[in-house]
Amino acid sequence: MMWIPPKEWRWINDGVRSGSLHMAIDEVLTYHPYPTFRWYDWEKPTLSLGYHQNKNDLNWNHILQTGIDVCRRPTGGRAVFHQNVATYAIILPLNHKQEPTLWDLYQWIGEWWFKTLKSIHPNVQFYSEPITRPGAKFQSCFVSGNRYEIVIQRKKVMGSAQRRYQSAVLQHGSIRLKNPIVSAQYFFQSISKDEPIEESVATSLEEAWNLPITSMLLFEMLKEMFLSLGNEITESKLTETEIDTAHSIQKHFTIVRE
Repeated sequence: MMWIPPKEWRWINDGVRSGSLHMAIDEVLTYHPYPTFRWYDWEKPTLSLGYHQNKNDLNWNHILQTGIDVCRRPTGGRAVFHQNVATYAIILPLNHKQEPTLWDLYQWIGEWWFKTLKSIHPNVQFYSEPITRPGAKFQSCFVSGNRYEIVIQRKKVMGSAQRRYQSAVLQHGSIRLKNPIVSAQYFFQSISKDEPIEESVATSLEEAWNLPITSMLLFEMLKEMFLSLGNEITESKLTETEIDTAHSIQKHFTIVRE
């Protein structure tokens, strides 16, 4: 049976919080899932590791010198350095009679993002197959190829990752508004000899388009496109219970030097 995306969504423009609290909130939203889109920014530059990445690979001298935060995502994938990025989380309840595959959800979200970005600037592409080599051993998300990716001039501009729970699926995505001062690779002790240098295969909206795209502008454009596609949204805030529960599990997403 073909998956049909839900039409009614909760929309949360959540602003600025620490990385570990953002990750805890996204986890909490899977407990009693409702179709939800949450948009947020980062309190300070933060390196997020994928769920399965090894924190022992980190270069703590570089991390401490730059003063960044480090957190662990509940989703998989590779590391993302969240500086000059905007991030979303999509939480979708799973109906086991009809639920999306991994690629169903990547495609549906990717097509919506592509249409939004195309409405801002014509120079953007959407590829159903990876244009860079998938890198199971790579450290950086922005050098790892995937299906249904947003790219500009064959360079990756957005990274995404998923996690499937028993009752919900969570997808994260971060898009580069500007290039970061350093790449995610800078914060690791070493990278695979096969791993491309991030700057050679990734870009940002500002670099590619020579336009100052803000997080709020992008949020409003995404919302406008989402509504034009026949969806309904209810703008919402996190409840006190959701925030309190997130604080209670935040330590599970915090990474510090041991």
